[in-house]
Amino acid sequence: HVLGHQGEEAKTRLLSEAWATVNTSVHEGLAVSFLESFACETPVISCQDPGYLVSRFGRYTGRFEGTGMEGLDAFEVAMRYMLEQPEKWLEKGREARLWLQEEYRPQEFGERLRALCGMAGRRLPEAGKD
Repeated sequence: HVLGHQGEEAKTRLLSEAWATVNTSVHEGLAVSFLESFACETPVISCQDPGYLVSRFGRYTGRFEGTGMEGLDAFEVAMRYMLEQPEKWLEKGREARLWLQEEYRPQEFGERLRALCGMAGRRLPEAGKD
């Protein structure tokens, strides 16, 4: 069933309890849902593989243009593959979380944003200052 919008607490609980996040979008790049899943140690099954992250921390089904309906069999195969090797996918989930913690640090984001703004001739206020 479709749950609709979930608040942060409910979403984190659902992702943490999930075996996998299945993303069927045929037109999406690096989805925030991938990063949220990685934060919860949940591998991703998707027909998109931005930066080979799904191949690394989940199961890439291959790309399916148009409606994507041709990809249903590939999603089923991917899910079966993951369910047959639960220990492997638990480890992939842990690796995903470690990768996310290394790649997405709030302090570093702010520093990079300030540098980019400076290159564009704009100045952002320092953290904690107006």
